[in-house]
Amino acid sequence: MNATLDAALAYAARGLPVFPLNPNSKEPHGLLAPNGFKNATTNPDTIRQWFTEFPHANLAIAIPEGVIVVDIDPRNNGTETWQKLATNRTVNTMTSISGRGDGGFHLWLNQPPDIKLNTKLGPGVDVKAGGKGYIVAPPSIHPDSGLPYTWADEGDTTNPPEWLVDALTKQEPAKTPDRLADLNDQNGNPKIPNRESGTTHIGTELDVRPGDHFTDSTTWEQLLTADGWTPVEQHGTEYRWRRPGKTTGISAVVNHTGTDRLKVLHLERPRPGRQRHLRPVRLLGRHTPQR
Repeated sequence: MNATLDAALAYAARGLPVFPLNPNSKEPHGLLAPNGFKNATTNPDTIRQWFTEFPHANLAIAIPEGVIVVDIDPRNNGTETWQKLATNRTVNTMTSISGRGDGGFHLWLNQPPDIKLNTKLGPGVDVKAGGKGYIVAPPSIHPDSGLPYTWADEGDTTNPPEWLVDALTKQEPAKTPDRLADLNDQNGNPKIPNRESGTTHIGTELDVRPGDHFTDSTTWEQLLTADGWTPVEQHGTEYRWRRPGKTTGISAVVNHTGTDRLKVLHLERPRPGRQRHLRPVRLLGRHTPQR
């Protein structure tokens, strides 16, 4: 009598593809299943050949398409996670018990349609999707405990209850508004805040981030004055400023070329035969330093 062969044929008759594992192991049989669960089959002749030639091989079921398995692993706090999630509610479905002997188990369920599957429900509770893996099946022997895997419920897979469907549905993060589009006008040119009126075209109907709010409500004049800079002169729409510690010359220009920009200058070291001159080192917009 070969209990593993009998079990394998019974699973295959239910449409569950099977394949052999190494004896007392979770690893695919290197000779019979070199491609792992991709070698799984429901063909009874192949199954008889496998488990007649290697009667002590362990047995695995490749999770079929349309089926998911919720894996509760107590080693990683899976029991606590599941108890909090289920809150004393039961799930009546095909259920296998781990041979580890620590209370771990697998719930076999029909995959809910039209959802993006959440593959982790919390610490120690993973979800395995159909067509992407396998489960060690009874009556295989666990490699660590020497105990057999068993069935708590060998019935059919069922649809998960609504509360579990909610947990199995991966929640997509809320989409962030297209701030780049909001920062440009219909011609693709940058929108410039109106410093005089205190209003701005930027982020008017968006959940504005603190940095954007600071940028839109603060002028270059406020920033420079607070840092000890001194206004020197106005030239058209441009304003020239002098940095702290300097008594002559120009250190920066506000509203450079008529835009809301700050051009910072420094005195370039003269080369032989050339005069000293100011050289722009930064051209900043919206109070954002360039690195």
